[in-house]
Amino acid sequence: MKISNIYSIAGIMMLLLGSCISYDWDENNGTTLSPFSLSNPDLQIEINENNKTETEQLSWEKSHAEDYSLVFYTVLFSTTADDFSAPFYTMETKTVGSDAFLSLTFDELNVIAEKAGIPQESTGNIYWSVVASNGVSSTPSSNTGKITITRPLGYAYNPTGLYLLQEGDDETSMQPLRMVAQEGGTGEFEIFVELSADKKFYLIETLDNKTTRHFAIDGSKLVMGDDKSTSPLASGVHRIYVNFNDASASIARISKIEVWYDATQACLGEMTQLANEMKWTLSYQFSAVDNNFKYKFRMTEVAADGSTHLAYWGASAKEPVSQTTSTKADYFYLYPVADDSYNCYRLSRTMHNNKNLTFEVDLSTSAAWYTHRVIVE
Repeated sequence: MKISNIYSIAGIMMLLLGSCISYDWDENNGTTLSPFSLSNPDLQIEINENNKTETEQLSWEKSHAEDYSLVFYTVLFSTTADDFSAPFYTMETKTVGSDAFLSLTFDELNVIAEKAGIPQESTGNIYWSVVASNGVSSTPSSNTGKITITRPLGYAYNPTGLYLLQEGDDETSMQPLRMVAQEGGTGEFEIFVELSADKKFYLIETLDNKTTRHFAIDGSKLVMGDDKSTSPLASGVHRIYVNFNDASASIARISKIEVWYDATQACLGEMTQLANEMKWTLSYQFSAVDNNFKYKFRMTEVAADGSTHLAYWGASAKEPVSQTTSTKADYFYLYPVADDSYNCYRLSRTMHNNKNLTFEVDLSTSAAWYTHRVIVE
C-alpha cells in the first residue's frame, strides 16, 4: 500500500474520532421547534345526505426544528376553546415533515361532531388545535380554531356489530343482532328474541378501545345513552329492528306464525314454537287445491300501542320454481314480502302432494339467514 494512502486513511480516522469527541450532547441538541399558528378561519359546515363526500381542509403554518429533523403534526379536537389537555379525538396528518394540513370529508366531520356530543339535527361547536413534534420536542399552535357543525338525522357511523343484553344478565348472555343489508346498505340490524316482561333490555356496540355505546328504543327512535333501556311489551318473542342511518327503531311482539296457502288465500294452520329456540313447526296433510302449490308465511305482530299488523315472509324471487331434492339452501331463505300471490315458494307435485308435511321456520341469528324447510314424513 502506498504511504500516501496510509496517511489519507489515518487522516479520515482522526477526523471521525475528533467529531465524536467534540459532539455536543446537550439535552436540547438543537431540537427546539419554532412557534407556529393555524391559518384557517373559523368554519361553518352544514352536513346533509348529499354532501358527505365533500372535503374541508384544516391548515397551519409549518414549524421547523433547529436541527432540521422532520416534524410531524397531530390535530387535537376539544369541546372547549381553552383546554386541550384531554382532547376527545385526535388525528395525525398523512405524511411526516411535509403536509401542514389535514383534509377531512364531511362524513368524517360528522363522526367527530357525534363524538363531541352534538345531537342529530342540531348545531354545535368543536375546537381544534395542532401539536408539532419531531420525536424529542413538541410545541402547540399559538391559537385554536372553531368549527360550527350542523348535523343531519342519523348516526354518524354504523356499528359493525350490535348485541342485545337484558338487565340483570352478564355479558355472556349477550345475543347478536343480525345485520340487515337492504339495497346494499348497512347500519340496519334485526333480531327475533325471547324477552321477559320483568327485564328491560338495551343494545350494545363494543368499540375497538373496549368501551361501549348503549342504545335503546324510544317510540320509533333509536336513542343513545348509558342510562337508556327498553321495556318489553310482554313476555314472549319480539322482533326488534334498528336503523342507524335515520335513527329509527321498532319493536313488536310476535303473537303467532302461520303457513299461508295461495290457493285458498288463507292459512293452513298456526305454527308451534320449539322450546327455548327461535324455531316454529307445523305438520299438515297437504293436498293441492286447483293445482296450486304456492305458499309463504304470515306473522301477526303486536305493536307497542296494542295494534296488530300482519307481516308476510316469502321468497326473494317473484315466481320461484318448484322445489326438488337438489334445490339450493338460499331458495328457502325468508324475506319480508307483500300479501299477494307473488314471492311464494312452490311445493312439488311429486314430492309433496297428498303427503304429510312438516313446515319448519328458523329465525335464529345462528343460521346463515332466516330460513325454513319442508320435511316429508
